Amino acid sequence: MVKKSLHYKHVRWAKQIGVNCGVVEIVLCCDNTPHLCSEDDICKQSVQKSGGKTIWKTSSDAAKHVALAKAFGLKCGTTEVVAERKKNCSFPSLENFNGCSDLQVCKSATVGPALTKRWNPYNKNHIKEAKRRGLSCGNATGDSKTTAEKKYCHYDVNVCTQKELCQKATKDTGEFIKRIWNDSSYWKAHVAEAKRRGLTCGVTETVAKKKTCSQDVRECNASELCNRSTYTNGTKGTKAWKVAGKHVTEAKRQGLSCGVTGSTGSTTASSTAATTTPNYSNRTAINYSFRNETVLRRKQIQYALKRLNYYTSSIDAQYGPRTERAIIAYAKSKRLSTNNPSAIFSSVLSQVSVPSSFAVAKRSNNSSSSSSSSSSGGSSAGRTLLQGLFVAGACSLTSNPGACL
Repeated sequence: MVKKSLHYKHVRWAKQIGVNCGVVEIVLCCDNTPHLCSEDDICKQSVQKSGGKTIWKTSSDAAKHVALAKAFGLKCGTTEVVAERKKNCSFPSLENFNGCSDLQVCKSATVGPALTKRWNPYNKNHIKEAKRRGLSCGNATGDSKTTAEKKYCHYDVNVCTQKELCQKATKDTGEFIKRIWNDSSYWKAHVAEAKRRGLTCGVTETVAKKKTCSQDVRECNASELCNRSTYTNGTKGTKAWKVAGKHVTEAKRQGLSCGVTGSTGSTTASSTAATTTPNYSNRTAINYSFRNETVLRRKQIQYALKRLNYYTSSIDAQYGPRTERAIIAYAKSKRLSTNNPSAIFSSVLSQVSVPSSFAVAKRSNNSSSSSSSSSSGGSSAGRTLLQGLFVAGACSLTSNPGACL
């Protein structure tokens, strides 16, 4: 079939009029496209029977179906036989020798020709296992080192030259011209011998890095302490202490003012002042606490303050300027902080025996009596006036006016 887009219209027209032009259409199905298969179909395409067992097909035609079946985790009735991984019996640090033959153990436990076998000093675990099994391993000698080997620096630190000792006692770090002591237990004796001889072997000992002022206040000078303890008030342009912090505490401990206005420069003095001079300016706390007391307790407080000559106004349980001044004056005299009004109230009440109740003031009846008298007086006067007018009218009608006198 022609695939060029140039002839697309011709191809479409040929299909419309039913001309196949000798072309055989390929229809996609499970046989040639594994992704179109169901699970049952893909298993049928992927496995075969062999010797009564179901196994994967190995033909190239079924390769894609097999791969897809395995990718989907389908077993398709097969039993995978996983080859057991061979144990490396020659590994120096091997501790479990199950599965290792005597030959494998002896091969790793000894060195040298067959007639002069000796134990291998690098594989001590194999030597131990061989002896546990009672193996002679070709009559290996008990000494793992020959007389010649004993003269080598590798085995005896006492025969090492300075160069040989440093080569074995140090190792490269990967950085340019920088070596460190070898931390392998095998070269432990060589490291100890090098240090005993006073050799550095090019090793630069790591010195603890000195802490900075930000990490430790003891490393700060006066200027650094002040810089970290104070800030500049933007509106006033003056220096002020930061709220808290180890640098602030240290600066005050050293008696530094750091340009802070009003600073005493002494932590002891400022702390003493803070503890010996209570706060007397917290009027909001007094107001809030007094108003939250019961009416009776408020009157008792005013009564006690009045008896102690701090309060001169009426006992009405109302919070006003005079009550406030009386409470603050009492607090100052007793050196009690206004931050704790409840303590002030309790102290006031403990000074005086206060009544458990207060009489309610009655309204005066003078106004009502006066009004009633005035009203009665007014009514009698009115009656007198009417009587006079009546008599005058009657007299004007009589012929004898003298009778009216």
